[in-house]
Amino acid sequence: YDVIRIHSETKAPIDNAILDLKNFDLKVNGVSEVFLSDSQRVALYPYNQQLTIGKNRTLKFDGVVEAGLLTFFGHDFTFSYDTFKIRLAKIDSIRVAVETEETDNYGKPVIKKVNNTIQLASAELYIDDPNNKSGLQSLRQYPIINAADSSYIFFDDLPGLANIYPKKDFYFVVDPFMYENIDHFKIEDLDVEGVFFGGNILGPTRQSLSIQPDNSLGFNMYIPKEGIDIYGSKGRMYDSLNISSKGLVGKGTLKHLTSAIKGEEMKFYPDSMVTKASLFTLDRDSAGMYPILSSRDVSVKWLIKEDKLLAESSRDKGFNMFDNGTTLDGSLELKPGSLTGEGIVNTTDSRITSNTFSFTANTIKADTCDYNFKSPSTSGYAFIAENTRTEINFDLKETRFHLNTDNSLVKFPEIQYICTMTDFLYNQDTRILSMEQKGKAETELLTPDKLLKADLRNLDKPTFFATNVIGDTIAFSSWKASYNVDQEYIAAENINYLHIADALIQPDQGKLTINRRAKINQLQNAIVAINNKHLLHSARIDIESTKKYSGSGVYDYIDENKETQQINIAEITVDSLMTSAIGYVPVSQNFRLSPAFSFFGDVRLSSKKERLLFSGAAGIINTCGSFRSYPIQFKQEIDPEHIMIPVSEKPRDSNNNLVFSGSFINIDSVHIYPAFLSAQKSWSDVAIVNSQGYLYYEKAKKRYLISSLGKIVDQTLPGNLIAFDTEKCILSGEGKTNLGATFNFVNLTGAGRVTHKLDSGKVEIQTILAFDFH
Repeated sequence: YDVIRIHSETKAPIDNAILDLKNFDLKVNGVSEVFLSDSQRVALYPYNQQLTIGKNRTLKFDGVVEAGLLTFFGHDFTFSYDTFKIRLAKIDSIRVAVETEETDNYGKPVIKKVNNTIQLASAELYIDDPNNKSGLQSLRQYPIINAADSSYIFFDDLPGLANIYPKKDFYFVVDPFMYENIDHFKIEDLDVEGVFFGGNILGPTRQSLSIQPDNSLGFNMYIPKEGIDIYGSKGRMYDSLNISSKGLVGKGTLKHLTSAIKGEEMKFYPDSMVTKASLFTLDRDSAGMYPILSSRDVSVKWLIKEDKLLAESSRDKGFNMFDNGTTLDGSLELKPGSLTGEGIVNTTDSRITSNTFSFTANTIKADTCDYNFKSPSTSGYAFIAENTRTEINFDLKETRFHLNTDNSLVKFPEIQYICTMTDFLYNQDTRILSMEQKGKAETELLTPDKLLKADLRNLDKPTFFATNVIGDTIAFSSWKASYNVDQEYIAAENINYLHIADALIQPDQGKLTINRRAKINQLQNAIVAINNKHLLHSARIDIESTKKYSGSGVYDYIDENKETQQINIAEITVDSLMTSAIGYVPVSQNFRLSPAFSFFGDVRLSSKKERLLFSGAAGIINTCGSFRSYPIQFKQEIDPEHIMIPVSEKPRDSNNNLVFSGSFINIDSVHIYPAFLSAQKSWSDVAIVNSQGYLYYEKAKKRYLISSLGKIVDQTLPGNLIAFDTEKCILSGEGKTNLGATFNFVNLTGAGRVTHKLDSGKVEIQTILAFDFH
């Protein structure tokens, strides 16, 4: 006997059963399950609760068959009562369960389902011995499954990896198999032989499927020492591969181009490989396309179609590059013929940030980056270049960078300056940064004359800017400069001028030095053009701010004959943005205001004035024997083309003694003597004619004049005038006369002319006298 019982339960209008009178097949509805063997735990579950009963209790159905620990899903299933087996013609899938080493509360093994299924199979299920349909005998070999044809395991529906591994080329072909006692199936009992097809990842390889730790059907492949090709010939894998619910995973070393990726879990997908590499290395190639580098704990993703390997460093574990202390904190992109990256590159002395790094065996390039050079004396940076195109060449030991835009700049935090030059070259041996303005490095300096005439409202665009004082930024244009990193100073060249207060200051040979905290070294031999009016040279200048400078220098005084004499300017100062200067001319210098006038004393320069202010003593050039004239004190702006020395009513010499001009009557000895800026013999002596106003040299007649300004210009005008002809040695005077005579009842006045020949002492007086009796 057997335990087979078919129970039908339907609801109208569905019939419980329909008998086909042609073949006498009985179609039964409402059948949810049929137990074929309780001892072997075999049952069937028809789809749509429908099956067909044929001759001699043959059962035909589409549905599910449970046999021990295997469950079969499919169509065209046929149960033969005589042979007590099921022909599984079209198996959609086989679900496998296994007994684990764990036990339940009753001491029985815990059953776990295998995650994936065997598909597209056909087989025969032997339920029990045909003579033991009742199951009274315990035949342990049953149930038996016998698959005479190949079946398949697909990996397109793995948890979290749906549709990643396509059915068409990624699958396992299971060899025909037979298993007994499938109602007691342990993990170690399942060992499925077959061929694995890894799509574009791995070539066909014969493997043995087994239950994996994650309870899926898979395999562990131990790779031979020589490795195997991955993704065609793009990569080569060493150590082992595993497939499970996690997909195709490698452990060991993967080599691609000159890179080597060592990892515990390399996840291989048709379009990519992803891993957290415990070690990532890249070797230098013979063509010099790749540098040597290494790093640990690297996130790697290899995009197969693009043949692009992406590697990202972990925190605090950058890529060690070039074997010289260079590191990259960021990511790399490795392709055939190129290595690019982004992030932060740290060399022994610099820090570079970019999204566009390009690496070769000995160079680092970036089209756009920020370049930071480390300070040797602080924890900060010596210079910072923003938005630059950079190339570092470790073989040549140099770094070049170029500012990309007009808004790009280089900062010198220690010097407290910024620079907008375009091209820079850093020598890694000398540790000197050279910089220049593209196309202008050889520009000639302005001549002093052009400097003096420069338009203060239209000056050159600066390339250097001080940052030490907000609102008072010293700025100047330099076409060429260098920065000494170790000694921390900038040596700037090709500087036409610095605009300070109302002056343009040109350093010697256009060069100056800037030290830490924006301190400009004292300029030596500088040229100073003051407010388009005055020019100093050979100057020593201390620049304090845009509003203030000080120092000393030399002023070239040019007389009417274009002869140059130098005035030493001892002090240059600035007040309210206006320059003033004080110089001194000693007697020993034999300075000439013109060929006709000597001078010694103070000289003052003011940027507001076109002319110098002379404050000292001016003398005439006297070649007439023993006749002596003294330089007289004065304070006057001097026009070298038209020199006018003021003569007061009581002029004094440099020793503060009164001096006199004219023909004098000596009362004591009753004689007449000449005087022209000369000492008086006696205080009681009387000048026949005297004059005051200005001392002037009349070149046409080669004589000195003392008179009013109007009289000097037009000598036909009335007024007193004293003239001294130094070539003929004649002293003459005209105007009011005084003969020194006084009477009790008569006032005597006169006007006329006095001529005094110094060589002979002859005096000629032409006068008109007026007597006023009272």
